[in-house]
Parts: sequence; structure tokens; C-alpha cells
Amino acid sequence: MTAFPKSGDAVQALALSLEMLADPAALDTLRRAREIVTTPEGSLRVAAAEVWMRLKFSVPSDLGGVRAAWELADSLVRRYDALDGPEPLLLSSLAALTGRGQLAAALSQRPAVATEWQIPTALAKTAGPLLVFAALGGPLDSLRKLEHQVDTAIELNLVVSQRPPARMIWLGRPAALAFPNYPFGSLGRLVGGGNYLVDVEAAFRRGDTATVRRKFSELRVARRSVPPGDLTLDALYPEAWLYAALGDDSAAAAWLDPTLDGLLATSPEVFSDPANAGALVQAMALRSELAARMGDTGTAARWASVVSVLWADADAFLQPRVSRLRNLTRGVPGVR
Repeated sequence: MTAFPKSGDAVQALALSLEMLADPAALDTLRRAREIVTTPEGSLRVAAAEVWMRLKFSVPSDLGGVRAAWELADSLVRRYDALDGPEPLLLSSLAALTGRGQLAAALSQRPAVATEWQIPTALAKTAGPLLVFAALGGPLDSLRKLEHQVDTAIELNLVVSQRPPARMIWLGRPAALAFPNYPFGSLGRLVGGGNYLVDVEAAFRRGDTATVRRKFSELRVARRSVPPGDLTLDALYPEAWLYAALGDDSAAAAWLDPTLDGLLATSPEVFSDPANAGALVQAMALRSELAARMGDTGTAARWASVVSVLWADADAFLQPRVSRLRNLTRGVPGVR
């Protein structure tokens, strides 16, 4: 930055470095970058980075910071959601963060997203929306319809050798994410294809809890040396849900806490993926519900408040859950 003081990229790089050191000066530095950049694409990228930075510095206790992050995300989504606007994948992640699933899905259909994700042409209009809706847990009718469309398109349009890897990417990942809300009908046919989450979810569905517990034991050992910030919520959220479904809310909470409490250590580019953005809020909601079941009203209220802010203007299918979470904040001192 000393060499190129008027470079928005240089100032943003410094801001992200400060963020990863948990230095609050990162926000002021990023605001300086926003003043320097002049292109629509650059301005959007820096502003989106500020959304995530504000959120990571604020959760779960600084609701003012969470609201500031939501307001900026909301303004960006409203300003740039035109079909020919810049950075559709980045905007899709912000839409997922704020619970606007329909908009996030529409943005994921843009040609730039298909190119970046290397989506086969036959799946360009369906694979992105399926992943977005899977991360947000609905709408269920959309998940059901899109699962069928993606499965059929793979079967009819890809050569035989391309079908198994395509199924694991464009059906397997959404299936793993959606499982807490909607078990895919194709789940059984995805078993053994290389996605461990699909395998353990299928085992859980057929009542084989021993296999599920054995996999968790293996994961715990394998991740001993992995920093919590390197673990992404698109895996941790369904894993924690499975732990809770086994009847161990305490273990499920402990599975989520290191990463949720250490969001500042999460790499900045992780949340440019709408699947991780949606799974982040899902994980926060689950953490609140776990705390409520364990009688920890303070923790339940704090995480519920964060979700209530981020999904204040979310799609209708998410509003019943938001209402239930808001109920957890009532009567808790210092939380509203």
C-alpha cells in the first residue's frame, strides 16, 4: 500500500490482512478502499467485503454491527440486482445471507456464474438454484422440482462417463445441505460416490446410527489439527444437525461453536459462495435452537437475534422460523 497508496486493491488487501489479525482497524481501512475504487465491479467487491467484515466482527453480541452489515447488504442487493449487473455470484451470496432465496437463485442462473462454477450447459438454469435453495432449506416444492430437473438433465444430456461426477457435484452437495429440511429422493443413488455427508445422511435415514457415530469419531480425529476457520458451514451445519438428531444437543453445539465463535479466522472468499452464506445463517439458527433446548436462554437469544436481523426481510418460506426465533429473544435482558 505504501508503494501504491491510491490502489483500491492494495488498500483492500491491507484491510483483509488486518481482519485476519482480528484488528478492528480493518473496517476503517476497507472504507478507505471504497472511497478509492471507481468501477462498479470494484465498488461492489469492496462493499461486499465490508458486509462480511462487519458481520464477522459483530456476531453474536453486537447487534448494531449486525444491522449495519444487513443494511449494507440490503442496499447492494437492491442496487445491483439487474440481470446485466456485475458480480452475480457475489450478489447471490448477499441475497442468501439476507434470506432472499428467490433472488439468490435467479442470480445463480446468470451466464457468469455458470462459467465460474463450470456448470454444464444443460444444468445452467437449474444447478445454481438447487444449491441456493438447499442451503436455505426451501422452498420444499422448489427443491423437489429442481432435484428432478437436475437429475433428468444429467441423465439425458451428459455422456455416461460424465454422469457420476456431475451427480456428486450438482446433486450430492445440494442433497447434503438440504437434508435437515428435505431428504432428496435421489439420496440413495448418490451413496458411495465420494461425498461422506451423503453417505452418513443415508445411513441415518435407514436407521444405521452406528455408522453415523463412527463417522463423527473419524472426523473428530481427522480435524484435530485443522483450524476452526478452515471448516466451512456448508459441512458443519448438516453435521451438527445430524448430531442433534442423534439426541446429543450438547455435542452438536460444541461442533458448531469453534467456527461460529471464530468467524474472523474464516477466509474472506469463503462467503462469496451462496451455499456457505445460506448455511452460515442456518447454523446460527440451529445454534440458537440447541441452546434453547438445553435451557441456555442467553445464548439462544443472542443467536436468535442475529438471525432475526439478517432475515428480517427474508422470503416468506423462512418467516415461520424467524418468528419462532424471535420468541426466544423475549424477556432476555440486553437482547432485543
